[in-house]
Amino acid sequence: DGQLGLPGSRLAPNLLLHLSLTGADTGAAYRDEYSAGTEYGGYFNPRMCYSYPYKTKAGVKRPDLGDHSGYFSPLKLADAKRQCGGDSFSGNLLNWATMSRLDLLRLALTGGDRIIDDKDMTVLQRAWLPEESGHFPSKTIHAADTVTPFGAGAVFAVSCRNRILFSDSPARSSCDKPPVREFNVRVKVCDKVDGQSRPQLCVAYKGGLKPEGAVQENAELMRIGAMGYLAELGGDDANVYGGALRAPIKFVGHPKTGPLRPEWNPVTGIHEADPDKAGGVRSGLLNFINLSGRRGAYKAADPGAELFYEGLRYLQGRPPSAGSGDMVEDDALAVWSTRKDPVTESCQRSTAAVIGHSSFVRDRYVPGNASASLGDAARATDGFHGTFDVMQATRRVGELEGLANLDIQKDGPDGAGSYYLAGAAY
Repeated sequence: DGQLGLPGSRLAPNLLLHLSLTGADTGAAYRDEYSAGTEYGGYFNPRMCYSYPYKTKAGVKRPDLGDHSGYFSPLKLADAKRQCGGDSFSGNLLNWATMSRLDLLRLALTGGDRIIDDKDMTVLQRAWLPEESGHFPSKTIHAADTVTPFGAGAVFAVSCRNRILFSDSPARSSCDKPPVREFNVRVKVCDKVDGQSRPQLCVAYKGGLKPEGAVQENAELMRIGAMGYLAELGGDDANVYGGALRAPIKFVGHPKTGPLRPEWNPVTGIHEADPDKAGGVRSGLLNFINLSGRRGAYKAADPGAELFYEGLRYLQGRPPSAGSGDMVEDDALAVWSTRKDPVTESCQRSTAAVIGHSSFVRDRYVPGNASASLGDAARATDGFHGTFDVMQATRRVGELEGLANLDIQKDGPDGAGSYYLAGAAY
C-alpha cells in the first residue's frame, strides 16, 4: 500500500531505523555559493532576520557565548529577497553558512537537537563538528551588508565545533584562536512569529510551540526503534564490530493502548531524559538521533552491512552477535545488549530502513564472509531458520541485476567496502 502505518490499523507495524552516522555527516549541507534566490532549509527560518546578544568585557564588545544566553533570536521578517537591511542576520544566509547534513536529518526526523528545552522556549543547536574534519569548508559571503550586520564588502565564515566565526580575512580562522566575531550556532525557534511562518515544524503545547518531525508525527501509527554505531571505540575494535541497538522498538509517544514509555511530555512537549529507564544515561529514540556526537565523537569506519545484519537479528528476537560486547552506554547514550523480542504478533509487519551513505567501509564481518581483509575476519554462515550466507545472497542480487560476482566486488573509498548490505537485505 506504500505506507508503513495507516490510521485504524489493528496492529501497529514496527519500523527499525539503521542510522549509519559518521563524522562525514557533519559536513556542510550546502557547498555552492550563496544565492539570495534560493531558499535554504535548516534550523533558522529562511524568511526571517535574527539578532544575537553581545557582552562588553575590558572595553571590547563581543558576542555572548553563554550556554543559556548565547543564541540567535528571531527579530523581524526578511524582505522579498530574504535580506535584512544591514542591522541583523538573514536566516536564509545562516542556514547556508552553518547547517550540516546531520542537522537536516534531525530537523526532518525530530524537529532538531534542543539544547534548551523549557516550557516556554526552545533553542536548537547545530551538530558538533569534529576537530579538523575537513568536511565543512570556509565560505565567502559577498555583499555582506544585505544579510549580516557587518557592513559592505565580503565576509568569510568558518564553522568549527558548535560555533561560526566571521572574519574580514580569507585566512581560515580557528576555534582555538577565534576572531572577535565568534557566535554559538544556536537558534531560538517556534516563537509566535516563527511558528506562524513554519506551522509544519512548530506544534502547539501548553506554554508554547515545540519543533517536531516525522517521528512525532507518526508516533501513533507505528512502533519505532533504532540501530546505530558505537562511536567511542576504534573502527577495528574487536569488542564491537558493527551495529548495536540504541533505541528499542516501541511507541515513542502516547498511544491509547500498549505500554507507555513516552519520550516527551504530552502537556508541555518537553523531551524526557531517560524514557527507557536506562539509568544514569540518556535513552530513547529522540535522544539517540539528536544527541549523538554532542561530545565530538563519531564513528570512523562505516560498516553498514554489519549494522543492517545486527538489526535483522533484533527483529528475529535474537541476541546480538557473539563478540558484540555488553556495553550499557556509548557517547553518554544507552546501548541495549539485552532486549525483548520486538515482534508482538506473528502477523505484525516490520520494516528495516537504512539512513546512510551510497557506499560503506569495512563491513564484511557478516555470516558467510569468506574473505578476511581490513580487520574483517571470515565468518561461518548463520543457521537460524535456514542458512544465511551473505556471499551467496549478494551474488544472487548481482545475477538479478546482471552484475557478475557481486559478492567479491569492492565498493566504497579505496575499495574498502562491499555490497553485502544488498545481500543481507535480499
